[in-house]
Amino acid sequence: MTHFLGYMVHFWRKNSHHGHPQTVNHGWGTFSDYFHKRVGKRDTLWIVVAGSPNNPNEWRLLQVVEIEEKYYNFEDPTPYCAKGSIEKSKVFYPDRQADLTLLLKKLEFASGKKIEQEGRRIGLTLQSLRRLTDNDAKLLQEYANGLEVCK
Repeated sequence: MTHFLGYMVHFWRKNSHHGHPQTVNHGWGTFSDYFHKRVGKRDTLWIVVAGSPNNPNEWRLLQVVEIEEKYYNFEDPTPYCAKGSIEKSKVFYPDRQADLTLLLKKLEFASGKKIEQEGRRIGLTLQSLRRLTDNDAKLLQEYANGLEVCK
C-alpha cells in the first residue's frame, strides 16, 4: 500500500457555508494522468484543505481515502477518478481542527523534498499528489486518530 498527499482546492468554494464535510464523498478525481499511472487499488489518499475562507493560510485534514477502484469519466472535468472503500475511508470536520501546518512541514515525502513554503503557498506544492513515506503516513494517522469523523 502506498500513501499520497493531495489538496482539494475547491472545497471551500463548493461548501462556503461552514464547509460541511457531509458533501464530501469517498472518492477522488483529477485532470492529471499522474494519478492514473501511479495510484492503485488499496493505496491511500490523504486530502487536505485550506483552513477556511477566514483562515486561508492554515491547513486541515479533510479526508483519507483507501482506493477500491479506479475509473475514467471523460465527461467530467476531473476524468481520472477513484472510488474509495466506504468502510476504510473517512471524512473529518475541517472546522473542528487546529492548523495542520506544522505537521505538514514535518513530512519528508518519498522525493525527500519537504514543504518549505508558508500559508497559502503550501497549496502550490500540493497541486499534484505527492507520495508519502511510511513515517509520513504514520504521522498523519496519529493526527487523524484524534479527529472527529463525519458520519
